[in-house]
Amino acid sequence: MINREEQRKYGNPFKQLFIRNYQKKITGILRGIKFGNSLEVGAGTGRFWRRDGKDIFKPDYGCDLDLDCARGNSACGRLVCADGLHLPCGDNRFDLVIALEVLEHCRDYDRLLAELVRVSRKFVLLGVPWEPYFRMMNLAALNHWRRL
Repeated sequence: MINREEQRKYGNPFKQLFIRNYQKKITGILRGIKFGNSLEVGAGTGRFWRRDGKDIFKPDYGCDLDLDCARGNSACGRLVCADGLHLPCGDNRFDLVIALEVLEHCRDYDRLLAELVRVSRKFVLLGVPWEPYFRMMNLAALNHWRRL
């Protein structure tokens, strides 16, 4: 069930189209590589991994700084509260480490990238906002209006 905040944030049809295309590209990449276990850093609500009410991918582990935000995340197998700069796991622990829309929120992205590589055994998948389109969609949806 989508709550009112999610409807406002994701209800814009143009944004839905953009997200759906982004999902297709990311899932296409995932289908093209062989991996065992996976970690998503910045797992958030898990909404990205759902399409039409169904999970399209389920990372084995997810971490986020805001567990209140991530509490409804059913997309990840196991969710922990952790900072991407200090992941609570050993070196080479995961075949695949995913960080979508995370780098732009980080105060030290060099350190974050080093940490993602440290815990990855094979692959690190990164995604960043497609500017200026992402910002324009947020403004059109009146997201972050008070920050202006």
